[in-house]
Amino acid sequence: MCRHLAVFSRTPVAAASLVLDEPHALLEQACGDTRGKCHGDGWGIGWYEGYSPEPRVKRSPADARTDPAYRATIQGVTASKFIAHVRNASVGVPNVANSHPFAHGSWLFTHNGTLRGFEYLADRIAEETDTDLLASRRGTTDSEAIFYWLLTRIGDKVDDETIALEMGKAIATLDGWSRDFPADEASKFNLLLTDGQSLWASRWQNDLHWLEAPDRVMVASEPIGSGSWREVPEHSILSVDAAFGVRLHQL
Repeated sequence: MCRHLAVFSRTPVAAASLVLDEPHALLEQACGDTRGKCHGDGWGIGWYEGYSPEPRVKRSPADARTDPAYRATIQGVTASKFIAHVRNASVGVPNVANSHPFAHGSWLFTHNGTLRGFEYLADRIAEETDTDLLASRRGTTDSEAIFYWLLTRIGDKVDDETIALEMGKAIATLDGWSRDFPADEASKFNLLLTDGQSLWASRWQNDLHWLEAPDRVMVASEPIGSGSWREVPEHSILSVDAAFGVRLHQL
């Protein structure tokens, strides 16, 4: 699996404070999460800078714990909205194209989990993906395929509630398809999706937590630092709108 973190803040935040320095920061989770797992198959961070509607993204297939570029990159990011990720590869070899987050236009996306039976479902997902979006795909992961397929289903919808509904229906569809291909573990779909204005975070067969503070909302695979972190309920989506309103949507 993987570990990821999304930050929505009212004022710019130094990413290093949450990704590198806080107790149980994402760097520590890269090898030392609560399950004792390591996530050394790549790292990435996407953030929105100034008034630009499109995010900047830095990705690498290297191990975040040993890659000097990781610390240097994170220390150079100060932003009010960003998503960071460390990867444990399950589908697709470690390379830049397969590293998260994935970006398209204003969208950023990460996935903590695996679509079981992807080798059988890849063609079906591609057939249901807008051809222009499909042409943007560069890697071989189930995660990137899901990203463009999900954007196809969202289309030009902009309402937070509607997008949460579409994400929930998409996850249920993928889970149903994957059950035709039995495996040792069920499919897992902890997805983070943002357009730079709102955020949607799903929990499906994996851990996910969130923290509401006066100046920010954070969503993370595991709690980082202090504060009143809460567990996102299983089979639900947490959304954060442009006014920092938080809602839970049961799937």
